[in-house]
Amino acid sequence: MAGLVLEGGGAKGSYHVGVWKALRELGIDIEGVAGTSIGAINGAYIIQDDFDLAWEIWYNMKPTHVFKGDEKLMDKIIRMDLETGDFNKIHASLKRFISEGGLDITPLRKLLKDTLKEDVIRGTDKVFGFVTVSLTDFKPLDVYLSEIPEGMLAEYLMASANLPVFQLERIDGKLYIDGGFYDNLPVRLLKQKGFKELICVESQGIGVKQKFDETGLNLTRLYPSGDLGKTLEVLPETLHRNMKMGYYDTLKHYRGYHGKLFYVDHLRENGYYIQRFSQMDDAVLAKLAALIGIKDKSPQRLLFEDVIPKLCELLKLPAAATYAEIALALIEYGAEKVGIDRFRITSDDMLAREVLSSDPLIQVEDRKKIPGWLPDVLKSNGLYLNTIKDQLLVTVLEELLKA
Repeated sequence: MAGLVLEGGGAKGSYHVGVWKALRELGIDIEGVAGTSIGAINGAYIIQDDFDLAWEIWYNMKPTHVFKGDEKLMDKIIRMDLETGDFNKIHASLKRFISEGGLDITPLRKLLKDTLKEDVIRGTDKVFGFVTVSLTDFKPLDVYLSEIPEGMLAEYLMASANLPVFQLERIDGKLYIDGGFYDNLPVRLLKQKGFKELICVESQGIGVKQKFDETGLNLTRLYPSGDLGKTLEVLPETLHRNMKMGYYDTLKHYRGYHGKLFYVDHLRENGYYIQRFSQMDDAVLAKLAALIGIKDKSPQRLLFEDVIPKLCELLKLPAAATYAEIALALIEYGAEKVGIDRFRITSDDMLAREVLSSDPLIQVEDRKKIPGWLPDVLKSNGLYLNTIKDQLLVTVLEELLKA
């Protein structure tokens, strides 16, 4: 009996639907969902079991689907792409914002009422719970579906997702704000219902997380492999990226793909890359030695005792990283530099070929501007190493990828 816990985070919730897509593909059945804020809203669609609808909503989401206002102006504000003539409009919007007590999120309420099927959600035997905070009573509120009055599900979901910049939500005369002020990742709600196997999706949202006893729980924690953007960054390119990231990050976790940024299903053996590193040109190694301030070492000792450890440091790899993992991190570095799309399943060989086929391989700025007169002792300094990072990594990568 697997349960899913979804962290709040506004537009970062687009990551959740990517995770859901992967879980469906992996055949993992979800018997209960707990969430906060956007995690609660996404949870409702999961309980409703309407993946296509949820995907379509997120894929086509615009700022005006969430709050009232000038669509073009809101887009410019989110992108910080403002012109002089926009500031009068912003001033007027701020006056309205203050006088009305926050952003009007009537469009979001309408979206929920139009697309959520409360009868279907109530007709399931799955567990659904979420968190909000009562300002009137000065206390948090754990809400399970069975405790919500008929026809009021959308209102309670809005209460869970009521950020401080939004107009306050009222239910039966009481004021509510976002549940993230108490518990943005409410694992407790499913644990209390007897769930032992839990998948926690953490989306880098701002909020408090209550501690919980992990004893007896089989926890799977899913984290985004990249930045999900800002809480209110309702931009198509951001949402689409997050949806893909959630999907591929989840597949990577369960299928054991390699890579930090990319999704590599086949990585050649350690011995292959030891041989490739060993074939580096002695003259190139001598230049690298001068670059990092090492003298009087044989090329092979220099490579394995100095150059490769420096690669691990610059690529932020653990000391225990294998040579295959170091090589893959280098290839990923090159792939990111030349702008190769990371959202697909690939192999180390395929990715290396794509990097190699780029022309020129990688442009490294200021390759010739590293001062040669620096004393060797300064060349071990972290600031200096950061300065030569691209030059060092590209030089080794070019050697590694030689035919």
